[in-house]
Amino acid sequence: MEGDHTMLAYYVVMAVILIGQLGCGESSVPPPVEQAMPRPVIISSDTGVEMDDMWTLAHVALSPEFDLIGVVAAHGPVIVKVTDEGNISAQMVPPDTVSLAMAAIARSVLDHLPIADKPPVYAGANSPLENRDTPSPSAGLDFILRESRPYRSDDRLTVLMLGPATDVASAILADSTIVDRIEVVAMAYNKWPQGTDVFNVHNDIPAWQILMHSRTPLVVGDSTVTATHLKMTRDKAKNVFTGQGIFGVYISNMLVSWLDNNRRIADVVTGDPDSWPVWDEVTLAYMMGLTSQQRYPRPVLRDDMTFDHPNADKSEPSITWITNIDSEALWMDFSIKLEAARQGPD
Repeated sequence: MEGDHTMLAYYVVMAVILIGQLGCGESSVPPPVEQAMPRPVIISSDTGVEMDDMWTLAHVALSPEFDLIGVVAAHGPVIVKVTDEGNISAQMVPPDTVSLAMAAIARSVLDHLPIADKPPVYAGANSPLENRDTPSPSAGLDFILRESRPYRSDDRLTVLMLGPATDVASAILADSTIVDRIEVVAMAYNKWPQGTDVFNVHNDIPAWQILMHSRTPLVVGDSTVTATHLKMTRDKAKNVFTGQGIFGVYISNMLVSWLDNNRRIADVVTGDPDSWPVWDEVTLAYMMGLTSQQRYPRPVLRDDMTFDHPNADKSEPSITWITNIDSEALWMDFSIKLEAARQGPD
C-alpha cells in the first residue's frame, strides 16, 4: 500500500508533461491524461465518542480522491450529543444500543456537509467480541463482507479503523479469506515498541489480537505521534475554517465545543485545556502521503496490551508504524476541500 497515492501520482504526471512541453518548446495541447479513479475506502469508527472521528469522517467524505463506500459504526464506552450547529456535549454513558446511536451521529455529520452523494452508514457490533472464535453479527459486518468480495491481494479494499477492531475481526472470523482482500489503516496503541493502549485497543483486546495475528496488511498511527503532530487549539480550528460559511462553523464548532465541555479530559491528555489531538486524522494523512513511517516485524499482542516480539529477526508478517505527520498540509487540505465542496462543481 505504501506509495500508492493516486492523486499524487496524477499531479506528478501532469508536472512531467508540462516540463516536457517547456523544454521542447512545443505549443500544441498535450493529449488528455486520464485521472486515476477514486480509491475505495470503508470507515469503521466509534463516531460518537469524541470529535476526532467526526472530523476524519467529514474530511474523507470531502476528499474526491477517495470513494467512501460506507461507514460502519462501532461500539464505545462513552458517547456525546451533537447539535445541528456542531456543538458537542460532555461525554456520557451510552445507551444499550450504542452502535445504533453512533450510526445516527455519523449520519448527522454527513448530512451537515456540502456533498450530494452521502455514503450509507451501518451499525456494527454493539459490544466487544465474546470470544476469539465467534464473530459478532451486525449489519456492519454483512456490509464489510459484501463490499470486500470483488477485491484481491493486489487490489485491496482499504478500511480506515478509527475505533475498536470488533467489526474487522468479526469479518476475519466469518470469512478468513478476507485477509487477502482488505488492508487496514488504524489509529491505535501508545507507542512503538511497547504497544499498550487506553482506548481503541483496550475496547476490544481479543479483536485486536485476531487482527494482529492475521496477515492483513496493517498500518498504525499511535497516540504518541498523533498527540505530537495533530494537536489543535480552538483558535487554530476557527482560523482553518474561516470564511467557509455555516459548514466551516459546523466543523470548527466540533473542536471548540469539545474543549468547552470536556476541559478536564483535555487538560489531563495535553496539559492544556484549550488544545486537543485530532487523533484519527492520522489515518487520512497516511492515505494522502503526508506521513513518514517504518516497517517492522509484526509483534504479538499480549492480554495486557504490551507487545511480544518473537518475529524480531523476520521480515514477514510486518506492521507499518507511522512516525511523523505533516499536519499543516493536512489542515490546509481539509480547509481547501471544504471550500471546494461549498462552492460546488465548476
